Amino acid sequence: TLVKGRRLFIDNGCLGCHKLSGHEKPERIGPAITGIRYKVSREWLIKWLKKPKDYLPETKMPRFRLNDEEIGYITDYLLSDKGVIEQKLEVKSVIPAEARIQSKYWIPDQVRNDITETSSELIQKGEKLVNDLGCLGCHKVNEKGAAFGPDFSGIGNKVKPEWLYRFLKRPKDYDPKTIIPDFKLSEKDIPAIAAYLMSLKKEIDSTKNPPVSPLAKGRLTENIEKGRKLVKDLGCAGCHEIEKRPFQYNAPELDSIGEKRVEELVFSNIKNIQKSLINWLKIKVTEPGKFATDKIITRMPDFDLKKDESEAMVTFLLSLQKFAVPSDYKKTLIDSSNAEMSGKSLFEKYNCLGCHKIDKKGGNVGPDLTGEGKRARPEWLFTYLKRPYKIRPHPLFKAGMPDFHLSDNEADTISEYLSYISKEPFPFYEEAKKDVSMEDIADGEKLYNEVFSCIACHTIDGRGGEVGPDHTDLADRFKRRGLEEWLKDPQAVRPEARMPKFKFKDWEFEALTNYLMTLRRYSFLQIKRSE
Repeated sequence: TLVKGRRLFIDNGCLGCHKLSGHEKPERIGPAITGIRYKVSREWLIKWLKKPKDYLPETKMPRFRLNDEEIGYITDYLLSDKGVIEQKLEVKSVIPAEARIQSKYWIPDQVRNDITETSSELIQKGEKLVNDLGCLGCHKVNEKGAAFGPDFSGIGNKVKPEWLYRFLKRPKDYDPKTIIPDFKLSEKDIPAIAAYLMSLKKEIDSTKNPPVSPLAKGRLTENIEKGRKLVKDLGCAGCHEIEKRPFQYNAPELDSIGEKRVEELVFSNIKNIQKSLINWLKIKVTEPGKFATDKIITRMPDFDLKKDESEAMVTFLLSLQKFAVPSDYKKTLIDSSNAEMSGKSLFEKYNCLGCHKIDKKGGNVGPDLTGEGKRARPEWLFTYLKRPYKIRPHPLFKAGMPDFHLSDNEADTISEYLSYISKEPFPFYEEAKKDVSMEDIADGEKLYNEVFSCIACHTIDGRGGEVGPDHTDLADRFKRRGLEEWLKDPQAVRPEARMPKFKFKDWEFEALTNYLMTLRRYSFLQIKRSE
């Protein structure tokens, strides 16, 4: 229960408002909202601010007790031309044509029409692409998929088609810190995916969702300023990145909350309850608005926790006391020098198991990584993680490895982690030298092209079949020992492999391996580390 409460405390972004020793505020809790006016409609934003869970039941965004007028002020601020802190407020009633054309969210009218005209053919193509590219490894669509990222089920009610098109093309143009990778989509695929996502709309119950009124009245410049103040007072910058809004804690520290005396607690007008720390905390995490009076303003939002969740949260808060814990009872949970801990942390951050398997756990979009450290050269892994490229052809895997724009340290950490779980040395792999004659290599090439007809399934320098992975840089990728294990029995390495198990004679096996180990594309020194 204690561990569950700690997880809820972290996942719900409590560190965005409360300081707690031993816990650092995550770099990112909620999405950046600096340019949200390009992304969402006014109608959606108003309904979202009123009750986020009506749109996304699993959202971690809490519900603030805002009246319609306050929602209007915040909406006017977030959607304003200069709706960012520390900039002069200006409102333009007319946008010149040239400014509109130069806008980074402008797209040609024909592209916009293609996305919004609900062409069944385009939508079907987009749906297939979303499935093939492994998007459901992170996102849900109508209860199918994973809950790592936002649910796509009603995204068509939320975003503008221009923003969606541009975001799919280059995610980091909108949010440089997003962990959404660059899939390097073709110009033909982007409209199809955008059309499919824009078609995902939820039916709106007009009785529960009446038409949205303008809400805020008065001069727009004054409304924007009032919205700016509300955003500051509510501590929105604790979870969201808002341009030039510095982060600051706007709620009490929690270091010793678990040893508070009843005499220190304010129960406001709450009656018919036994005054105790436990009861005070229960109300605080379930109905914080009860503490509000004419003189006391409470800004803590409602997280709509279930009973077991609120009990777990209270248990965790009660544990926050300043008594000394003996060193024998302390354990470092994440050690940056530990390959297993740091590697797992990165795998969780980027949701690698949404596409890949390790020890039978994970997705099927990409190859199984359980023994990758035995097969792949660590120097190639570093290069590949920094600049991914397509290895397997479309019939085998539609999705190529997307570009996460990993730092050198992250690429090294993942490479080391894959070596660690394979019980392989890192970073140095010393391979026994073999004296191979040109005749041996020629024999192997003949076996590859004619006897076993490997070229019918695999490609080398653009020549060959497109059934199996490209072999142009096979020797750059594979350790010799890993390649030999694969050739002897592919299904022992990867049960789902379609590669046949050949009955090689000893000399054939040796000659073919020798030839394959000559297939190199480039030197690893071409990519210079930035650290």
